[in-house]
Amino acid sequence: MPTLTRQQALEAVRAGAVLVTASLRLARTLRADYDAGRMAEGLPVWPSAQICAWQRWLELLWDRVVEDALDRGEMPPLLLGGSQETAVWESIIREAETGRLVNAPATAEQAANAWSLLHSWCADAEEEDDWNRTEDLRAFETWRCRFEEITAQHQWLDPARLPSSLSAAAPGPGAPVLLAGFEEFTPQQEALLEALRRRGWRIDVVEPPARPALSRTACAGLPDTGQEIRAAACWARGLLEQGARAPIGIAVADLGRLRPAVERIFLEVLHPGAVLRSPSEPLFNISLGMPLSGQPLVCAALQIIESMTPGVRAEVASALLRSPFLAGAESEASQRALLEVELRRSCEREVSLRRIWSRASRPREGAPKPHTCPRLGAMLWRWMERLEALPATQRPSAWARSFSELLEIAGWPGERALTSGEYQAWQRWRELLGEFARLDAVEARLTAGQARSRLRRMANAALFQPESSGDEPVQILGLLETSGLEFEHLWVMGLDDEVWPRPARPNPFLPIALQRRHRMPHCSPERELEFARRSMEALLASSPDVIFSYPQHDQDRTLRPSTLLAGIPRLAVDAIGRYAPYAEVVRQSARVEEWQDEQAPAVEGVAEYPGGTRVLQAQAACPFRAFAEFRLDAQPLESPQAGLDDRLRGVLLHKALQHVWARLRDHATLRRSGGQELREIVSEAVSQALDHGAVRNHAVRAGSRFRQLEQRRLEDVLLEFLGLEAARAPFVVADLEQQYRAEIAGLALTVRADRVDAVDGGGRVILDYKSGQPKLDDWWGERPDEPQLPLYAVTAEAPPDAIVFVQLKTGSPCYKGVAREDGLLPQVNGYRDVRGLQEITSWEDLLAGWRRSLERLAADHREGHAAVDPKSPTACERCGRMALCRVWEAQS
Repeated sequence: MPTLTRQQALEAVRAGAVLVTASLRLARTLRADYDAGRMAEGLPVWPSAQICAWQRWLELLWDRVVEDALDRGEMPPLLLGGSQETAVWESIIREAETGRLVNAPATAEQAANAWSLLHSWCADAEEEDDWNRTEDLRAFETWRCRFEEITAQHQWLDPARLPSSLSAAAPGPGAPVLLAGFEEFTPQQEALLEALRRRGWRIDVVEPPARPALSRTACAGLPDTGQEIRAAACWARGLLEQGARAPIGIAVADLGRLRPAVERIFLEVLHPGAVLRSPSEPLFNISLGMPLSGQPLVCAALQIIESMTPGVRAEVASALLRSPFLAGAESEASQRALLEVELRRSCEREVSLRRIWSRASRPREGAPKPHTCPRLGAMLWRWMERLEALPATQRPSAWARSFSELLEIAGWPGERALTSGEYQAWQRWRELLGEFARLDAVEARLTAGQARSRLRRMANAALFQPESSGDEPVQILGLLETSGLEFEHLWVMGLDDEVWPRPARPNPFLPIALQRRHRMPHCSPERELEFARRSMEALLASSPDVIFSYPQHDQDRTLRPSTLLAGIPRLAVDAIGRYAPYAEVVRQSARVEEWQDEQAPAVEGVAEYPGGTRVLQAQAACPFRAFAEFRLDAQPLESPQAGLDDRLRGVLLHKALQHVWARLRDHATLRRSGGQELREIVSEAVSQALDHGAVRNHAVRAGSRFRQLEQRRLEDVLLEFLGLEAARAPFVVADLEQQYRAEIAGLALTVRADRVDAVDGGGRVILDYKSGQPKLDDWWGERPDEPQLPLYAVTAEAPPDAIVFVQLKTGSPCYKGVAREDGLLPQVNGYRDVRGLQEITSWEDLLAGWRRSLERLAADHREGHAAVDPKSPTACERCGRMALCRVWEAQS
């Protein structure tokens, strides 16, 4: 083909030629160069350049074919879009693989790729005898035949066969065509270009950039990927500070995976103040877009649509209550935050729309609650009315209208003005709904669930990149996007031997022999090596200053440089400047003034704490935690869990045992109860516990499978424990869940003993049920981890003769405690034989020591002692208040 230089090509475009590029990135770059040339000439306006990527050019050619066919009175085939083609493949796979565990969307994507390879490389599927060798090949052969049958029946044309159809029905000659950035043409592309030439089209090729006189080519190894990205960012910043000419290129071998890290690190280095505000004039642009579903505006829209089910996932409900893209989001922000806290308290994984509505709506009687959200309640009522009116199934276009109506009812995209990026995302969402509506051509009626799932997948597949000025000095792009581009400086990263050359990845739905015979992409290591070598030559031709780099480690794996980097001079990494992150700069420049504020106001009078001994437990763990939790009422947000959390499981055990001992009352009755009778008593007690209001949630609703499993588990635990109880010396249950008021050092605590037994000889034993694995060491020291039983012991009307943890775990029920004398309970020793109590001379001394420790804790809390002083690192693990105390910052 005749060739032109880039400048000649741009002049030809000005004269009316069409410039067709191998990538969208190259099309944008050449269009920007064309416009810059017109501006340099001082032109106020000029016709738009006819520059487009290959696929768009094919669609324009097909439009001409369609117009010619309609002029002749013929009906041309319908050209399917990418989403439409995927939907056809997906429906074929679902129909063919009914009853088999197949991920239809992912399989459809691979099948469409195999179909495209067959046509791009003009491979005749019938020429190969290997289609029966594997199950995958046999399945694809069936799907392929069905796809051909369906498309012929409906007169559909898929993108894979579009070039071949254009070759057969090539339109008459149009404007000259220039091809740029194509390192190689597929046989299908060559056939189309030859057919167009025969029809009189003029087709020229734009020469690739001539290899410049290299001023520097170097190779650098960095410790890991993060440091490699940071080195490239610092290198780019150094060039900008030196006044280097743009563009500066950063080519990333695996940009799709590394994009978040690349964006974060380049922001830190090139825009240090971006932590405070978005840069007004960005210095870099990343070519690869993010999934449209990842845009906050679109993510909120999808979450609203996915809330059409009776039960909304708790995390989705929380996100929507915080979302700025709903009606009333700003005016009711505080109330909705409190409503989220209210909903989280149930810890349920799903919450119904009606329940959210009932909590948000103004109560019929009395004053509104702090979490009342009238606008949200009114919106939810209209939303639920519209949901009830929706049909069970609709065509995709009808679902697109329904989705838009539901979003409008929800007030999406919110009250405030959208930013430029949000507005572009909103426009792209409207285009996506249009694509979804066009599925009418290939899809029958869909259920709401099918429609939501399909829309979510389309949003995941659609890439979104906000428009930029295009003149950012640093251009970050994928390795293959560099084709046809030129840079003043170029850094190519990620070239370890596992990535470059890329490993062979033949399509699993095509015979290997067929792929290798036609030299299809990724078919063999030899093919990948050849491609990598050509790409390296193109990279060296794109800039006079090229640096290649690779990571030396990936976590605990050692990586080696690509073999294609052999012979390239090494770059001294130390020569690349380092730029400290903004936070570090601020920290270094700050004049730090330390002020210790560990004293809170003292509590006046007697402080009432109805929550038992938790205040003493918190004071022992960390004084500030007790102050924050009980004086400031700073409570961490609850998190939803599947089933029951540890707290509710503990409540279940307590309630079930309370019902059991309310029936049995003493050791003698326990021994007299036969096996079947005891099992019935336990079964009834567990059932009553599961019905108790404190543990009622969706997991233990009547008839649920989870409830049946929990019932069986609790019965086994209780029966095993009652067998241990039957082996004890005779006792009578004196008190069950007895609540009383205990005052210690000015703190009035409402405490409850799980059970108090009266044993032979007049002694009393206090028992505390634990579903975990309690330790006696938790009672000792000046700051005991478990002060509950010691407090019972020192505040009871009559001193007990033993305090005991009852460990209730399947397979290992036991007693753990300390007694006045041996023999009161199995496995419970007298205080003289307990490790750590050797210096205690009497039972009374032990009780007195506990009283002193507890009084000191109570007095410290009452007097306002609130130092950030965690007893151990584990004290912070479940605190949830580190944002207040900032303990990690203090320790670092």
